Amino acid sequence: MVIVETDLPPVSVQESNDREPVLIGNRFVLVPANRIVLPIDAAMAFGSGCHESTQLCLEALEHYLQPGQIVYDIGCGSGILALAALKLGAARVIAADIDEPALAVARRHFPGPLFAGSADCFRTHSADIVLSNITGSVNDHIAFDLKRIAKPTGLIIISGFTQTAPVCFKPQHILSLGDWECWICHPDDVTPPLPGTNPNEHKSQWWL
Repeated sequence: MVIVETDLPPVSVQESNDREPVLIGNRFVLVPANRIVLPIDAAMAFGSGCHESTQLCLEALEHYLQPGQIVYDIGCGSGILALAALKLGAARVIAADIDEPALAVARRHFPGPLFAGSADCFRTHSADIVLSNITGSVNDHIAFDLKRIAKPTGLIIISGFTQTAPVCFKPQHILSLGDWECWICHPDDVTPPLPGTNPNEHKSQWWL
């Protein structure tokens, strides 16, 4: 994990003395009592928790989310980040995805509000934290709405990219794992979408 420090509080990465989870039989797992369990069967949805970008977003949530905050998860995939935000004490978490198979998986994991759509569906200045773990190009494409729905004092956490980093964002903090990065941005760090793009349109198969 590499951390680039700016004016946001640094993420503290500490070695853990917790023992490893123990698998028993076909259905049981023993985990340390001080760990938050995220039971995920990602199936066809992105978000098993094993991908670097998902792990980076989880660490960002652990550090920056304050109990009682409102969190939006754009492109929620399996719902793992929305579920993590809920378990970390968020007062309200709303998740959205444009992929129906992903939504079907997310409904099995995340008990909160979940709908088919993207960032353009959310109310202006209503989220303390906006999550978008998609790709650099899609984050650029919806940058207008990511900025619009975040509170002026809120944070925008984006990930899902390596060298193809978004250009509409100026990170206050960068977390990296391998070649993957997660950016923590203030709303003021987001510029309008690139000329000629529509912030409310992007293809359903965004990974192609």
